[in-house]
Amino acid sequence: MPLHMNANTLTSPTNAGRLPCLALVLMLLPALASAQTTPKTYSTEFTTVENPISEGGAWGEGGLKTGLDWTNVRTNGSIAHGTQTGSDGYDDSIALLTGFGPDYRIDAVVHFVGSRSSSTDSHEVELILRGSYGPRVQRIYECNLGYSGSSGWYAQIILLNGSIGTFESIGDTVAAVPNVRDGDVFSAEIRGNVINTYLNGVKLKTATNSVLTTGQPGIGFFWRGTEQITDFGFKSLTVTELGAAGPRRPNPPTNVQAR
Repeated sequence: MPLHMNANTLTSPTNAGRLPCLALVLMLLPALASAQTTPKTYSTEFTTVENPISEGGAWGEGGLKTGLDWTNVRTNGSIAHGTQTGSDGYDDSIALLTGFGPDYRIDAVVHFVGSRSSSTDSHEVELILRGSYGPRVQRIYECNLGYSGSSGWYAQIILLNGSIGTFESIGDTVAAVPNVRDGDVFSAEIRGNVINTYLNGVKLKTATNSVLTTGQPGIGFFWRGTEQITDFGFKSLTVTELGAAGPRRPNPPTNVQAR
């Protein structure tokens, strides 16, 4: 069957108009594919004043809101921090985002204006991976960065899968963690069953665990009450879903002083 061609169309006597539509679909396919593979991201600088944190509904389940036995994360307009009393055991302050797949990376800028001495007890900031809650049930991977008077700075990867106070350390042994400074970047990522944490782009800990296969990213805090609860928190946060190759890790900050 003869084809009639000009600069703009390609038709046949019996299929006039169909091939231009097909050509349009073929032109749009790369854009559609790109839209489908663009990783979900969420960034915040905690500019609202909220207890518990919501940011327009971006944050869903939480330690007190859903889990009942834990506590809220709050924001004061510049940082996110915990709300523990310091005397109620392992009732960490936890908040989870919504709508993420199982693999992602979290990068958080640390707020630290406290001081560690022999008289200070534990204070931690936490990045949460694959988190979910039911009434009095917590299912999360907790990646923490903390300090105490007795042991200095430390980092852990912990599986919490049950009622309050139920936890298991799953990370490898880490060398001494360098002194954390205000503005440092604490990061955690999970892909498949492998978890890694970083401080200013330098790996801290690795864990391999297959218990939790789905769940949301989030933040948390633990405080024993020996200094101000707002001394240690997060200034900002970015969460990015990981694709087949994952995003490039951000460069370490250039203003970090030598330790």
